[in-house]
Amino acid sequence: MIGSIAGGFTLGIIAGVLSGSFALPMKFAKKWQWENTWIIWSVWSLLIIPWTIALITVPNLGSVYQGVPFQTLLVVFLFGFGWGVGGVTFGLGLDLVGLALGNAIMMGLINGLGSLLPLVIFNREALVKPVGLTIMGGVAVMVVGIATCAVAGFRKEKALSGGDGSGAAENKASKGPFAVGLAVCVVSGILSPMLNFAFVFGDKIREGAVNAGASPINGPNAIWAIALLGGLIVNVGYCSYRLSKNKTWPLFKAEGSRTHWAYTFLMGLMWMGGIALYGMSAANLGKLGPSLGWPVFIGTAIIAGNIMGLATGEWKGSGSQPLTINVVGIALLLVGLGLVGFASTL
Repeated sequence: MIGSIAGGFTLGIIAGVLSGSFALPMKFAKKWQWENTWIIWSVWSLLIIPWTIALITVPNLGSVYQGVPFQTLLVVFLFGFGWGVGGVTFGLGLDLVGLALGNAIMMGLINGLGSLLPLVIFNREALVKPVGLTIMGGVAVMVVGIATCAVAGFRKEKALSGGDGSGAAENKASKGPFAVGLAVCVVSGILSPMLNFAFVFGDKIREGAVNAGASPINGPNAIWAIALLGGLIVNVGYCSYRLSKNKTWPLFKAEGSRTHWAYTFLMGLMWMGGIALYGMSAANLGKLGPSLGWPVFIGTAIIAGNIMGLATGEWKGSGSQPLTINVVGIALLLVGLGLVGFASTL
């Protein structure tokens, strides 16, 4: 099954579930602030775990990198760095333009660009074929679903804040000029899919890993080890700034916080597990793997995140309207996933 199209699609779904739910353990790290949790998560998920996986699954990893042109390694690293910047600006974009519009713009761009640019750049001839048209249709439906979920999120925040104009959602939508917020959202939406571009442009690394004895599904692990180093620099740098600004470094020694290291490790394991499985998924889906696997990965992650939010009571007290809108958004995402899945059979 693993070597089949169905197997690749299934791996993409599992990857999305892991990615969409990886932050769940953060809810239990109550002694730390966000920056404490995130910096340790970054070290686990962007450094220790990916390099451990690469060293275990790719024989002679150092020789693999030596056999690849330096330009390829640099491009993959820079794409990872760009992805890291996209992640940091994602939160800033939400703060500047609000949850609904920010999520719609950024997640729409992340899904759309991450899926379609590899198709345009490397498989342009497929755009006018049934497979390409079906992929574009599926992605378009998913973008509408993302926007619908974003509206539901905004309605939820408004309901939970009392809907009187003084809640967090309204305040977030009014910080700074709209044009600046829109520009930040667009920048984040463009940079965040760069992790998929690292996979696409790092194909020589994957080939080198396979030639060195790695299995075809483990070859991408050599790509992630380099790409995520770029993301590590951005995330650790930003978290360090916040730790200093908020004076939260001492919280690492807070009484009762020893379990938090285990929570962040679990977060890193789930997140990196999702990335590794996405690489396997795209490798199994053939020439159009990045264009087929990415929307499945991102779409499933959004669905999983919404379900986790429902299960942990995030929507409690928001009323029936936001929940109904969210269900419609999830339904649209499922329709889009179905179209992309159908495209993989063409």
